[in-house]
Amino acid sequence: MIELVAMGVNTDHMPGETRRHSDGMPHYVFIQMLTPGFASVSSGIRRIEPYECVLYAPRTPRVLNPQDAESSFRDNWVFFKGDGAREMIERYGIVPGRIYHPGALHNVAECFRMLFSEYIRPDERDHELSTLIMRQIFIYLSRSNQIRTSEKSADSAYADQLAQIRFDIYQDVARAWNVGELARRLNMSTTWFDKIYQAQYGLSPKQDVLRARIERAKSMLSFTDHSLRDIAQLTGFQNEYYFSRSFRSRVGMTPGEYRRGRKGE
Repeated sequence: MIELVAMGVNTDHMPGETRRHSDGMPHYVFIQMLTPGFASVSSGIRRIEPYECVLYAPRTPRVLNPQDAESSFRDNWVFFKGDGAREMIERYGIVPGRIYHPGALHNVAECFRMLFSEYIRPDERDHELSTLIMRQIFIYLSRSNQIRTSEKSADSAYADQLAQIRFDIYQDVARAWNVGELARRLNMSTTWFDKIYQAQYGLSPKQDVLRARIERAKSMLSFTDHSLRDIAQLTGFQNEYYFSRSFRSRVGMTPGEYRRGRKGE
């Protein structure tokens, strides 16, 4: 289990403020910067961009600085301890003193918000749930590291940008996504964008948009009473007929059959 010792979310630091802890802390320290700054890592003082993270082992000296003397900075941070902390860190290959850039930028920040809700519980804290949330954070960091080092990746320089594009697609499935528009975000041709996207995720951008829409539709069929026409509109399909045809080709049953099956469970 992991026990939360102290934490903060979206913490503001004054302009020019330097956080210097020469003796370190007796606990693990995990930080996610929300604004640009500088952090001490194994290789020295390095620039750290928004949403990037650093884990510090117990008793590790650390320094956090804003990007300049006139700037403030914000971060998410947590001090934690527990018998399972080291084992979990090693299991997911998280190396203390290394900068990690989450593939889907907002995932770790969202985990911090969930973790903070547990930290401020008025009754006894649930260490089991806190442990699960920390495990989720480390999984995100591990996945990001695997993407950066995977030989399957068409070009690791684009891994973070592709992850953000995919995150945007899954967040806004109703949008009329255009491959040319997405390719321009990376300043490349549609042919090359299609190639590196498929190398990264195993399916083309158009196929992934359809997958995102079908997954959202499945959720709406399961947990809402929206009509098929409304679901088609809310998930970006041209009309109810095209929605039903696409759904059946991907899921193997009509939307109505899927809904009846889910409600019968």
